[in-house]
Formats: sequence, structure tokens, C-alpha cells
Amino acid sequence: SSGNCIVTGSNGFNGSGCEVSLWDVRTKQLLGDLRGNEQGVNCVKFLSGSNDVVISGSKDSLIKLWDINKRDCILEKRLPGMGSVTDLISYPDGSVLCSTSNGCVLLTLDDKNIITETVCF
Repeated sequence: SSGNCIVTGSNGFNGSGCEVSLWDVRTKQLLGDLRGNEQGVNCVKFLSGSNDVVISGSKDSLIKLWDINKRDCILEKRLPGMGSVTDLISYPDGSVLCSTSNGCVLLTLDDKNIITETVCF
């Protein structure tokens, strides 16, 4: 959660029900959905140090950065051969550890761009 907003991921397939949802904790109302995954969203959280950028990981091996103000995907990274993204940890230095069903990937981000990618098994 960040401020007055929380994010949740949905479990769907073929692009249906595979969204990240934004909720207002004060009113308990849905603020909107972020769509673009083909399979279920396993994990989603606010990027460390940000109130307007969310990172999500899904069963279709996609990691996405979302601008929640614009309701738009600002970065997409597929992790071929790594399987489903099962969890994400966002660090203050801009790196993100992505746990997958076949290992893990450490991504270092700079201004919403990937600068390094390290795969570990």
C-alpha cells in the first residue's frame, strides 16, 4: 500500500481477469484496473520510495512497471525460461529481486529503465 491506495493482483487467463487493481482504502472503492497480462498476476507492490509506480509479476513471466496516475505500463520485461514470477522485492537502491518458479532475477532500475539484469538459479 502507499498513502491511501492499495494494489491487488487478479488470477485469470487469456487476458481475462489478469489485471492489477487499485483501491482507495478510505472509501473501499475500486479506482481502476491496469490491464495487459495474458495470465494471472501473482504479486504486485509499490516500487520502493514511490507513491505512483507499481511493479507486478505474473504467471506469463512478465514483470511490469505501472504509472498508476496515467494507468499505463511504463516498462515491461519478459523473463524467458524463468517460469511464473512468484514474488518481488523492491529495494531503495532501485533494484528489484524477482523470484520465479525456476530461479530468481535481480534487476537494477534507473529512472524506470533496466540497467542490469542478473540471473541466479
